[in-house]
Amino acid sequence: MHIPRIEVRSLDETVEAVDLGQTPADVVFLSFSDSDLNALARAYGAVREPKPTLRIASLAALRHPFSIDLYLETVCARAKLVVARVLGGADYWRYGVDELAALARRRDVKLALLPGDRRWDKRLEEASTLGGEAVKRIWRYFDEGGPHNMAACLSFFASELGGAADASTPAPVSAFGRFEGACFAAAPAAPHALIVFYRSIYLAGDLAPIEALALALRNKGFATTSVFVTSLKDDAALEPLDRGQRIARRGEDDRSSIDAHEGRRRGDGGEGPAHERDIVRDRRMQLVDETAKLARARAASVRRRQGWHPDRAPSRRASVGEVGVAGDELAGVVDDGGRVA
Repeated sequence: MHIPRIEVRSLDETVEAVDLGQTPADVVFLSFSDSDLNALARAYGAVREPKPTLRIASLAALRHPFSIDLYLETVCARAKLVVARVLGGADYWRYGVDELAALARRRDVKLALLPGDRRWDKRLEEASTLGGEAVKRIWRYFDEGGPHNMAACLSFFASELGGAADASTPAPVSAFGRFEGACFAAAPAAPHALIVFYRSIYLAGDLAPIEALALALRNKGFATTSVFVTSLKDDAALEPLDRGQRIARRGEDDRSSIDAHEGRRRGDGGEGPAHERDIVRDRRMQLVDETAKLARARAASVRRRQGWHPDRAPSRRASVGEVGVAGDELAGVVDDGGRVA
């Protein structure tokens, strides 16, 4: 007689049930992506009062049904607006989607369930209680990313709650751009430093290391310009980068270079002479080689917080009960109750 081997495994053995310990707020934002959480938290910190209160948490911490039930009843049930960006679609967080949709209808909570990628999910739209156009607009804010879109997204949240905020529409981020928060002027004869970083860092709002580097250079007497690029192989980014690099070497103001690039991108002028474009193409591989060497030499110093901020103790992963997200990404942005500072 054949007796099949049967394994009995409880949820407690695979996923830990936790209490995030957060208090209610006007707006609740949930996502599997630490970049989403970090970008929204950073944008919220820059918004002036009065503004809706905000709680953020990682969906990775809300996998056990008990954790979901507890968070929904203690936090989401008392919110006015709940936004969840579900990477992997409805099936990846099925219990949470179903329970959150039922709660929103039972408690009259505005709910926006968003896909975590560029593919629209009809089931998430149908589970939402917010209008379809509003849900798609919020989704586009996160899909485009970047500080300006995150700030506009928060304004849109406020407008949905009855605020007078006039939110701009989601806008694409160009292949090359200037990060004003890490640009500093100096005396005319001062040396000029050009900081180049990937656009993905800008879109995710992981800008603290860039700001720290620029500030340190300013304190050493440097004029500093910080720009982002999509790739060192993207012509749309390399042309203005090359021009900015040459201007920085001459010690001139680089603002006109950025403006000229933006004008060409919009199609309203700013086109340089043909020979200048030829020079850019000829120097492309040289620029890639130079920048790649610098990137390899500096990569180790920005891998973790203690690598670029000598005054801080080694970082750690915050326990789920403290903030519900990775401590490295949000340390100093979210307090121990999950409130955004």
